[in-house]
Amino acid sequence: VHVCGAPRMEARPGVSTVSRMHDNFDAGLKAIDELDGATPLLFSRFYVAGDLSRESRRDALALAAALGHRAAAVTAPERADLIVTGSTPGGAPGRVTLDPSALSELEGARATVAVAPRGLADRDDYELRQIDVGIDGSREATAALGTAVRLALAHAARLRLIGIAEIAFDLDGTPRDADTRELKRLARHLEQAADRLAGLSVAAELREGLPDQILLGLAREADLLVLGSRATYGGAGEVALGDLGKRILRRASCATLIV
Repeated sequence: VHVCGAPRMEARPGVSTVSRMHDNFDAGLKAIDELDGATPLLFSRFYVAGDLSRESRRDALALAAALGHRAAAVTAPERADLIVTGSTPGGAPGRVTLDPSALSELEGARATVAVAPRGLADRDDYELRQIDVGIDGSREATAALGTAVRLALAHAARLRLIGIAEIAFDLDGTPRDADTRELKRLARHLEQAADRLAGLSVAAELREGLPDQILLGLAREADLLVLGSRATYGGAGEVALGDLGKRILRRASCATLIV
């Protein structure tokens, strides 16, 4: 596991950010052990969400084609196992940009959500070569990893597992070191996951800092970022984007998948 310090970050005074979530990662890895190159079609039906411009709709369709080679378009979201949309017009080219109304429409979706960066359809060279996946030890992270593994198998893509020990700041804005227990916990999960994926091209990175800034920085090197939904706080089977997911979906420089 490669351990790195964080780049310069924007201070958030007085916010304690060390994870205290229930850890369900070990049990969730068992399902991933059963995956192999014969994994069935991951997405079979997709729905294009939102009142999109022509450009954004083209981007959404290009991403749907990349994620589900033979997936069929459906006219109702409840029939889909993938809900895909394009970025808000006027956003920076090459970036995922969703405004509050678009984010609200995706909240509570009952399928995996994918957002295409602006201009994706114009990229003749787009393919899934590197997939980043956020690992925080939760059951949602296990679901994200399972989806990322299936996509990596289907596309012969590299996987990068990213664990982030979130730091806190003193009231004067001085950053504190990440909690040592949290670093050890995340390192253990990254090692466990990497060991189980020995047949794939896998790298693991453990970082200290603010998750959104680190994920956004690393996403510049990726073709797809996969994150777990905050489903613990949403309704059963519904996507709950959470604060981190919303921040990522406003600025990511690669296509983003929320499982």
